[in-house]
Amino acid sequence: MKKIDWHSGFVNAMKLELLANEKDLEYEDEHLIANRAQRINLLIIKKIRTVKIVNEVGAIFDKYNIVEYKSPEDSLTLGDFYKVLGYTGIYLEELHRYDEYGRDAFTMTFVRRRKPAKLFEYLKRDGHEVSHVKKGIYEINGHLPFRTQIIVSREWDDEEAEIHTWLRSLTNESKGKELNGILVSTPKLGYEHKQLADGVMNVFARANMELIREVKEEPTMCEAINELFAEETKKEKDRADAAIKRIGEVETELGETRTELGKTKTKLGEAMAKIDELADQLQDALAEIARLKAAK
Repeated sequence: MKKIDWHSGFVNAMKLELLANEKDLEYEDEHLIANRAQRINLLIIKKIRTVKIVNEVGAIFDKYNIVEYKSPEDSLTLGDFYKVLGYTGIYLEELHRYDEYGRDAFTMTFVRRRKPAKLFEYLKRDGHEVSHVKKGIYEINGHLPFRTQIIVSREWDDEEAEIHTWLRSLTNESKGKELNGILVSTPKLGYEHKQLADGVMNVFARANMELIREVKEEPTMCEAINELFAEETKKEKDRADAAIKRIGEVETELGETRTELGKTKTKLGEAMAKIDELADQLQDALAEIARLKAAK
């Protein structure tokens, strides 16, 4: 089975989660730092620092927000935590804006399906305070230079389907509620945003194949999925039909070109035969001239 592209699904999910502030934010996927040797998973920049983020996932966001995502298949270790801390410090230094904004303009966010219990223990042991500020959201306070939060999407499993639909869809253990959330939320989106939802849905479907097989046995659910992406499917079909038509046109043009090449090859052959004939005549003429000179 093809590897699941959790990262792309996550970037799409974050854009949909923060859709209410779409015009206020800029996204930089895989932002390179440290002479392009290392990269920030996702960088979210507020165009105007004072803008308030509607979604609680972005409540702590300031001007520059470094986001690290861990798929359900990955762990979140103490090393990962301090790696991102280091990346954030490097990014601050590279911006040369410490005097303009100060470190309070930078935040760190970690997003993971399960609660990183061992990491929390290590952080507490290091003198940090782990505060459960809201369901699924933990802030790390203490002697860190940047405001930090950890999102635990599994804690939203019992919530209504439309609450944090997109981040909670990044799971490989769905019981169906996440799919319901996608089916309810996607029709409300415009075409461009439906493409983002399609990306999340693709990740969800690959990670929950057994659930998708079961859904296909339910006519109502299967019809809902087909209807959900009917517009995108039609557009893809139209693009495919256009591509097939163009291939036909190219094949016709290629056939005509081959015919012309054949005619040209025939003419070239005739021209070469004529040249050979003239060359023979020239040789005969030269021989005759030589003979006449010798006769004198």
